[in-house]
Amino acid sequence: MKRVPSILSVPLRALARRDFVEARVAVDIAPRRRDVAWVVAAFALTPAELGFARALLAQKPNLRLFRANQRASCGDFVVVDPSPPDVERRRVVVLDLKLGAALSEGGGGAGVQLMGARRAVAEVAQSFGLVHPDAPIDLLAGGEDVLLEALASRDLRIARRSRGPRARRAPSPGQIST
Repeated sequence: MKRVPSILSVPLRALARRDFVEARVAVDIAPRRRDVAWVVAAFALTPAELGFARALLAQKPNLRLFRANQRASCGDFVVVDPSPPDVERRRVVVLDLKLGAALSEGGGGAGVQLMGARRAVAEVAQSFGLVHPDAPIDLLAGGEDVLLEALASRDLRIARRSRGPRARRAPSPGQIST
């Protein structure tokens, strides 16, 4: 089987279809016939997750939403606001839905479910060009209502520097050399 990506694009119009995961997998990933069921299961949504995705994109249709591969430990969804024209000014939010839970920033309460967040963001950068591969990531976990509220009030743009040299990005763990 070819490598299954960490993310699957979820456009608002696709959420109207009952079989949207199967349709997106067929278009975006195109697995071999014998692997289709396995790949679809990796991106399947529970009714609560589907409701959340619909509510988020109805509330903020400008956002780009990606379903995370549930076998890749990169949360439930990756969210990008593509409105800043400069890719380097866009930040990413990786979400882990926890039924009825309070908002937890930094991934607390998600356990290992957010360990692959950086990999998912790198795939968004490589496959869609929406963000810089080392874009800042906000990790959020919580119930549907608190996550929707947090995303409604959150500015997903990085402030533009007015003067002086550009700040260097901190190296990712894979870039640190000794």
